[in-house]
Amino acid sequence: MGRHYGIEDDGKYHALLIAGRRISLDHLEAGGFTRNKIQAILATLEAVSPGASYVNMGTSVNWPEEPDARIKEGADAIVGVILAVATEPSPVKVRRALLDLGALGALPDALWRQLEERHQLPTSEPGIYLAPAGWTVAQLFEPAAAHTEHGEFPGAKALAGTSGEDFPPGVKLEVPKLPEEFWLAAHYA
Repeated sequence: MGRHYGIEDDGKYHALLIAGRRISLDHLEAGGFTRNKIQAILATLEAVSPGASYVNMGTSVNWPEEPDARIKEGADAIVGVILAVATEPSPVKVRRALLDLGALGALPDALWRQLEERHQLPTSEPGIYLAPAGWTVAQLFEPAAAHTEHGEFPGAKALAGTSGEDFPPGVKLEVPKLPEEFWLAAHYA
């Protein structure tokens, strides 16, 4: 799976923090959202900016296997630089200082132009996103919150959360409002 998350149904649940730009489902559908289209987008990422990642924020379990069949159950995606990943049942502790939009400086401006020109995929303004990969709930918790061996935070209130079943999924974070350190957790939606 590498740096691209949520494209294949691998049975794992990932929560990501990513410095990136959102691609709306509307734009993906208008461009003919198929497995081949996704592969063409990934090929552009690899050719123009090998450090770029693609995160699909919805389920792919019902996607048709045929490469040119239209995908009817798509979701928004984010293209950018992954800053942290948690996989169920293992939450990870993250320092707020890691959440820096400067990470996007590693990606050339040509990447955004190619997404727009080659794939007709306009992107949003850059931000730091909490993203669910696939059919996942992605959450942030206070550093003192206790978690079980299953990665659950019983009784703890999430600082931020999003799910693959949200419309749209993914949350642009207000980084200065986060504590200096916090938990990133993923679990089944």
